[in-house]
Amino acid sequence: MRDEFGRSLDDLGIVLGAFFVGFGPATALHRKLLPRFGMGRLVLAGPSLAVVGLLIVASAPGWLAVLAGYALVGLGNGLSDPSINLYLALHHGVRPMGLLHASFGLGTTLSPLIMTAALPVSWRLGYVVLIGVELVVVAAMVRARPRWLPVEGDGGRVSFPSSAVTWITLTIFMLYTGSELAAGQWAFSLLTESRDIGDTAAGFVVSVYWGGLTVGRLVYGTV
Repeated sequence: MRDEFGRSLDDLGIVLGAFFVGFGPATALHRKLLPRFGMGRLVLAGPSLAVVGLLIVASAPGWLAVLAGYALVGLGNGLSDPSINLYLALHHGVRPMGLLHASFGLGTTLSPLIMTAALPVSWRLGYVVLIGVELVVVAAMVRARPRWLPVEGDGGRVSFPSSAVTWITLTIFMLYTGSELAAGQWAFSLLTESRDIGDTAAGFVVSVYWGGLTVGRLVYGTV
């Protein structure tokens, strides 16, 4: 992608920044959006916006279009991510929450393999495959929407206790996810650009990294 658009390697940070331009405000405003639109609409809006964003990236004629597409993907994730987590926390408890995050790990494990297989043809092909996966998610959300139970916040306000423990937990979570994301996003470039490891082997290593996260969350969700 950077060869095609004439960008430097560190511009990956700008791409991730564009993602969080959409993700950050959406998650911050979620508690205000939930009473207005309801859980079902927010969950469905997430993958729908992600499809549009991925389409923009896959067909991007230039660098700015890539950034715009990633901001839209981030916006979609920022709407659906807290919605689904909140729904499971209120209705299903800790074990299904662990399995939900194991599903996230499964996606991050498969994605490097998908992109590694697509690279000999074009990086755009990898995004086309992801669009197909996201469309399946949209269809599943449409089908499941009538069965979703109401949650506090669909017609009221969702809140959490503000305490020292809460803020310490949030800080630890921020540091952990930042480290997790940095390692996952930069490992492929580090291995191929600085360690002279081939694309296929590097993609496999990144997949194993996310696979470890997946196994850990499966164990957590089970025990």
